Amino acid sequence: MIDRSLVDKLDGEKIIDKRYLFWWQLGFEGRRIFTEDEFSAGLTTVKWHVFINRRGDKDEKEFRLWTRNDVPILVRDVNIDGLNVPCFISVKPASHWPRLDISGRDEFGFPPSSYETPHIRGIAVETTGKHFFWYSFRFGEIEPNYDTPSGYVKSANMPLLASPVKTSKFYRNLVEGLRRRGKRAQQRPVELDYKRNGFTIVPYFEFDPAKMHITFYPANLSPNSLDTPIIVASQYGGKPRIIGAGYPHLLECYEGTDLCRRESFRYWHLNNREQRMAKEQLDRHLGLNLCY
Repeated sequence: MIDRSLVDKLDGEKIIDKRYLFWWQLGFEGRRIFTEDEFSAGLTTVKWHVFINRRGDKDEKEFRLWTRNDVPILVRDVNIDGLNVPCFISVKPASHWPRLDISGRDEFGFPPSSYETPHIRGIAVETTGKHFFWYSFRFGEIEPNYDTPSGYVKSANMPLLASPVKTSKFYRNLVEGLRRRGKRAQQRPVELDYKRNGFTIVPYFEFDPAKMHITFYPANLSPNSLDTPIIVASQYGGKPRIIGAGYPHLLECYEGTDLCRRESFRYWHLNNREQRMAKEQLDRHLGLNLCY
C-alpha cells in the first residue's frame, strides 16, 4: 500500500514530514476501515440555523454528522492540485466530548466544527492487522501551536485539516499513558541529540540497519494501555537495538529574527519484561532481529 514515490514527493514539497508517522489503533473506540457505503450509511443529515454574515442574519444549512459511537476510517483517492492522493477521511462522533447538540436548536447560530463533519484528516499510508498509519498535512516547516488550519477541497466536497495533532504531543501522550500505569525508577526522560550523534530519523518502512537510522514503531507493553512508540536505532557491527519508549522533542525558537526548530528525542528505558515484549512484536512486524 505504501507509495514511496508519493511520500517522497509530498515530503520534498513540505506537505508532510515523512519522518513522523501517526497511527490509529484499530479496535480502539470502534475504529476500523469503512467502505464507502458503510460510511455514507452512518452519516445523519441535520438542519441548522447558522450565522451567514456579521449583521447576525441566519440561514438554514444542512450538515452531515456521525451519530454513532464508533470512529470511522475511510480511505478515498482525492485529486489535490492535480495529484491523486489516498486520503484519510473521518468524522468525530457527535456523542464524544464535548458532546454536540444535534437537536438543531443552537441558539448561538454556530455550525458544527470541521472535526464534527466529514473531513480529510491526512494521507493514508498503510493498514496492518492492528494499526492504520497516516501522515498529517503540514504545508510548511513549522507546526501550528494552537489552531488547526483548514482549507476546502472542492473535488472531495469537504474540508482538509492541516496538523490536526501536534507531532511531539501525539507520541508523548502515548508514552506517558504507559508511565502513569505504575511507578518507575526513572523519573526523567533521557534526551538525545540524534543529529550530533550522526543519526537520521526515518519512517519504519525506510529503516536500514546498515545505516545510521532511527525509527519509531508502536508496540503493546501493557494490556491496560494503548500501544507505545518504541525507538529503534541501527548499530554498526551489530544488530539494530531498542533504545526505549520515547517521542520527538521539537523546540521552536528564535535565533535573532529567524524562527528555527531544534530537534532531539526523549525516551524512557524499558524494564526486562517490556524489552522482551517490544522485541517480539517489532521483530515480527519489521522483520528485524533486535537487541536491547
